[in-house]
Amino acid sequence: MYHDPQNPDNVRRKRRRLKILLIVLLVLVTTYVAYRLILIQQVNRRMAAIRASGLPITPEELNRWCKAPPLGQNAADIYLQAMAVLCLPGSDECELPIVGVAELPDRTTPLAPEMKQGIAGYLRQNTRALRLLHQGATFKAARYPVDYSKGMLVQRPLDHAHYGFKCLLLEGILNAEANRSEQAAQDLIAMLGVARSLENEPDIFFNILRINCNAMTVSGLEWIVNRIRFTDNQLIRMIETLCEAEGSQGLFLAMVGERAMGHWLYQHPEWVSPLGIPVTTSRTSVFPASVDFLNQWIEEGRGMVDRCLVLLYKASGLLEKDFMRYLDWMNEYLLAAQLPTDQRYTAAVNVESKITGLLRFSPPPFSRSFLMDVRNLADLRKAITTLAVERYRLATGNLPDRLDQLVPKFLDKVPADPFDLRPLRYKRLSKGYIVYSVGEDQIDDGGKEKNAEGRTYQSGADITFTVEH
Repeated sequence: MYHDPQNPDNVRRKRRRLKILLIVLLVLVTTYVAYRLILIQQVNRRMAAIRASGLPITPEELNRWCKAPPLGQNAADIYLQAMAVLCLPGSDECELPIVGVAELPDRTTPLAPEMKQGIAGYLRQNTRALRLLHQGATFKAARYPVDYSKGMLVQRPLDHAHYGFKCLLLEGILNAEANRSEQAAQDLIAMLGVARSLENEPDIFFNILRINCNAMTVSGLEWIVNRIRFTDNQLIRMIETLCEAEGSQGLFLAMVGERAMGHWLYQHPEWVSPLGIPVTTSRTSVFPASVDFLNQWIEEGRGMVDRCLVLLYKASGLLEKDFMRYLDWMNEYLLAAQLPTDQRYTAAVNVESKITGLLRFSPPPFSRSFLMDVRNLADLRKAITTLAVERYRLATGNLPDRLDQLVPKFLDKVPADPFDLRPLRYKRLSKGYIVYSVGEDQIDDGGKEKNAEGRTYQSGADITFTVEH
């Protein structure tokens, strides 16, 4: 049947269909715009709540939030000077302990003459760096020149910081061998000073570096306490510095910083594609170099796919949804960091068990950082308690039978084991004693230093500080 396009009925039908199509399109566009505006509004509300709590949410805010000390009072400036002049170990030092492959003798065995000579030679190369490291420890405040506003592209100026810690430890070991107790105490205090300079940086890298420095200091202290007797004044100074380290909020600040880094990803979703492939990362070539144009063509195709996926990810609203869930989980991490120490690690593991279904904004597995933080507290508390025992022995000529005999003269109270909140354990030996924490398995292994596999800080072993005299 012939349909006359000029027929008034046909014209009216076409117009009606066009109107319906336009109405449907308008409804869809309006719905989509409303959906996107609602999501953006929800994101803004969450960010406003964080700002209202006094914490930063963007990398720019984080950078402003970290205040630098007054000019001339910044320990970080001095430590960076020390790192700039630090001589890294070369082939001649590869057989040394701490900075090389050699191991220190056990707690009661003297250093071999050739080892002492090698350590002394390496320390002479770093005389200026060591002087600066000691000078930096006299300042309480620090702020490193890190521009957190750069987000995931931030650069950190401490590539060789661990060698600075190791130099101080070697100096302390050599001073202990020579029975120079005051110099050895100053070395240990200087190591804790370097760690203190890192504690206010809202960065997980700085937090891990701080914990490693504290662990190295406590390990060195255990070795040195088995060599020499400190005076009461020296013990008091070391206890005070260890107590300052125990009060650090480094883990909480690291979580604040990680949340701000998440906002940077929210603003730069193209940095990592929704498939989890870093856009800037080179991939393995598929074809040999002789047909490199094919590899280039494939790479360009991948880049185009990445860009299309990012656009789809943003347009669908998944970007905002992922970011809001990321903020919720980071808030849970921040709450976990403020729980009693025996609950922090378990709380962090519980947060991780709920992190599912995200395309991009999945937080890293921070439970390991939480565990390291609790172990750090155990290390510091066992060291504080051991030095209090040494003060008791210095004052009375005997070892205490129980740790509560140290209260109130040498300790305000017996420090709690951060893993179960019970007092730290103490065990007398035929010669000496052990102060210990039960560790993450919360099982008292009687002060066992290593488990059946010969490993420390693992199930089947406690976190110990042993004095064998």
